This record gives sequence, structure tokens and C-alpha cells, in this order.
Amino acid sequence: MTTVQTVTGPVDPADLGRTLVHEHIRISYAGEELDPTYSWDRAETVARAVDKMGELLDAGFRTFVDPCPIELGRDPELYAEISSRSGMRIVCTTGFYTEHLSSGLPFYWRARDPEEIEKYKKFHDPLQLWQKRLTDEGVINEEQIAALDAEAKAEADAAVKFAEESPLPDKADIFSDVYYEVDRQTPAGRTGKHFFND
Repeated sequence: MTTVQTVTGPVDPADLGRTLVHEHIRISYAGEELDPTYSWDRAETVARAVDKMGELLDAGFRTFVDPCPIELGRDPELYAEISSRSGMRIVCTTGFYTEHLSSGLPFYWRARDPEEIEKYKKFHDPLQLWQKRLTDEGVINEEQIAALDAEAKAEADAAVKFAEESPLPDKADIFSDVYYEVDRQTPAGRTGKHFFND
């Protein structure tokens, strides 16, 4: 059965409900730890995000997709805490945006040595962390992980093939089905205040 992986576990696509497909819980930037004027409080961020997720749930949304790239502070453990406390399903992206400035990798990662990259993957990569948790708890074994990996790659290859063989959409449709509020010309869509007023 096809499932969607959220930060707290797999979900049946039929249970995703109304979904925000491109939102961010927190955005960082390269070098933030060196900026004396910048600081963030994790507990405060979690509390505020949980409150805002509650507003979204009240508005009828059930799933929140955060495609934050790795160089802008992707934090699946933060997302999992917010998801668990709020009840909002959160989907976190993984991997790199390979077209990043036509170079294939963000600048930071092009200068890292292999040992540092392996250390990061071991302690921060959401796929590896989730796999370890599932294997440690006896939910899945290495053979099943390999089978799921092969299935996911085949599905991705099929999607790429479908996209490459499909005709380009008409220019008039380029903004269709991007934002629910804008497509339906709701008051929020007309003013640009889609979700929050602050």
C-alpha cells in the first residue's frame, strides 16, 4: 500500500486531508551561528508553532508540508515535536535540491570532507534517523528497508518518465491549482493574508 511519510510515521494518503503543500516552520541561513544579532529559542519556537498549527487545524487543514532545504535549517526533530504536540501531520523533505545554482550541492556541502558528511548523516539525516528508530524498535528490518528503498526509487523513476513524456501545460494554467485561497478568490486570497494576520 502507498503511504506518505510524515515526521511521526507513515500515513495513508486518504487520511492526509486538506494539505498546505509549501510552508515553513522556521527558516535559518548559512552562518547564523556567527551572527551576534541573531538568536532563536527552541522552546518558544515550538510553543508558537504549536499555537499556529492549532489555528490551521481549526481552519480545516490536516497536513503541513515543509520543504526546507538542508542549508536553511531543516530540523525534522523540531518538526516531530511540533507535530506530536499539535496533532498536525507534518511532512519534511529530505535530500538536496540538486539544481541548486546549477552546481548539484549547496556551497557548504561542497567544502565538507567525507567524514564530516558521514557524521552529519548519522546524527541528523531524517531518513537514517527514522530507519534506526524503526529497526531499534523491531518494526522493520534491513531487508524490508532495502525493498522499500528500491520501491521508492522505482516510483520516482516512473514519475520522472511520466513528467518528461507529458506535454507542457498551457501558459494560461501556470498559476492554477497552486493556492486554494487564490484559485477560489476567497477574501484571504484577495488580500494575500492566507493564514495568519501577524
